[in-house]
Amino acid sequence: MSGFILIQNYGGDDDSMIQEQDRSETSFEDNSNTIYKEAFNEIEITIPEVSSLFATPIVYGKEHVLYKRQLSDVKVQLAMEDDMVAEPDMDVDTSLESSETPAFHVNSALSIASGNLDVIKGSYEGGFKTWECSIDLLEYLASSVPPHFLHNIKALELGCGSAIPSIHILKTSPSSTIHLQDYNSQVLKYVTIPNILLNSGFSPNLDSQNYISTSADIELDLDEIRGNALDLFKDIPQNSTENIANSDQKPSGYFELSDNQISQANKIILQKLYPETNTHSPNLVNNHRVRLFSGSWNNFLENIVPNTPPSQITNDSKYDLILTSETIYDLDSQTSLYNCIANLLKKPISSQNQQTDNHVPTAYVAAKSMYFGLSGSILSFTNLVKSKNQFNIESVWKSGSGVQREILKLTWI
Repeated sequence: MSGFILIQNYGGDDDSMIQEQDRSETSFEDNSNTIYKEAFNEIEITIPEVSSLFATPIVYGKEHVLYKRQLSDVKVQLAMEDDMVAEPDMDVDTSLESSETPAFHVNSALSIASGNLDVIKGSYEGGFKTWECSIDLLEYLASSVPPHFLHNIKALELGCGSAIPSIHILKTSPSSTIHLQDYNSQVLKYVTIPNILLNSGFSPNLDSQNYISTSADIELDLDEIRGNALDLFKDIPQNSTENIANSDQKPSGYFELSDNQISQANKIILQKLYPETNTHSPNLVNNHRVRLFSGSWNNFLENIVPNTPPSQITNDSKYDLILTSETIYDLDSQTSLYNCIANLLKKPISSQNQQTDNHVPTAYVAAKSMYFGLSGSILSFTNLVKSKNQFNIESVWKSGSGVQREILKLTWI
């Protein structure tokens, strides 16, 4: 049995460690089906059942800002839910040795978010934290990709986690459709969806504060927003509720919303934020331009177009742009990642059409050049891509200091 290596400072929100199997050989064999088994699901956009969201502004490019939920805030919500729901424990220290993927419950999510492991192979793939290469990809999209290239496109982010590169497109290109995939549904629920809300429906409340000039943390009062949605302020002077996100004055007893009031207000808010959404649909996100999916890459590929094998997916169902960051660290999953890109990236119809609509189908892969103690690297992924002889691959950006990081660009040969 292979030994385990503990690696510190893999590079997320916190100093942390990765528990992973030692690998001495390079192979392009796809072993992901036996390791990565998480089922495919589409996840609804819902408003977190918390009083407030705490976020940090990320200032990037020349004058852009977006908002990312704080990991500490995720831990608080998980701790609250852990107190209310009794679930079986998961031994995170032995999960890698098990042939079965452990259930990923609220208390195990809390243990992972609060612990020092970045990845638990086949169970948790690091999505609670925001990784350096996703920031690199965000900056690259804002500074090096022409804005018109991001307009009126269908984009997919694989292994999205906090999804900040895609959120840049969401904020700057209202005509574009965004699909987000992560291995863990809990990551989508506690991190990705709050980030979407902070940067779409709730962003006018935050943008008015001009966070471009400050790095101050933000508290967005959800209960005050709910109160306005339910018209609970009708007997309170107007100046008390003029700006639901920015007022420091909160009406007396305002935080005493019942569970029924919270549920009712959340539905009203979602309908106002996303008017295309059909609140009578069992899946609230179906009719909106942002959709979220959990599960392994193999299961995602097999199910993203219902009743259609990957080889038969038509160009109309594919994506103009595919993004991924910090996802090539494991050789066992690189082939399934490649298969998603190869089967889901649109094929150019003709060079003339490419030039006319300015959409050259492209995939960007942001990653560290090597992951100490882990099996994947830029070199191994590049060799995999070249061995398939389907894509041109080039490094379009490299970091100037610290652990070497790169952004790879893939276009059809």
